[in-house]
Amino acid sequence: MAEEIDAFVKQVAPWLYMLVLSTWGGVVHYLQALKRSGRSFEWYALFLDLITASFAGLLANLLCESAGIKGAEAAAIVAVSGHMGARAIGKLESVYSKLLKG
Repeated sequence: MAEEIDAFVKQVAPWLYMLVLSTWGGVVHYLQALKRSGRSFEWYALFLDLITASFAGLLANLLCESAGIKGAEAAAIVAVSGHMGARAIGKLESVYSKLLKG
């Protein structure tokens, strides 16, 4: 039983790490945007940024895995993708569209 739990933790831990890094990037982006704009804090806006950041980080992590990028490099890519949020998703969409067109 303990071996099964260890195997599960080893499988899930990297994804939780990715989630923490990407959402942390989203929090930093949100706080920077607040500072730049002078807007007041809104939980709903933060929540939307965190959802977008975690999705961008998930995509970045999947791409890192498929490209064989691991460790600190992958962590940095995931965190920056989380910080970029929708911009990262847009850039990935652009690359994907170009690949499909030929």
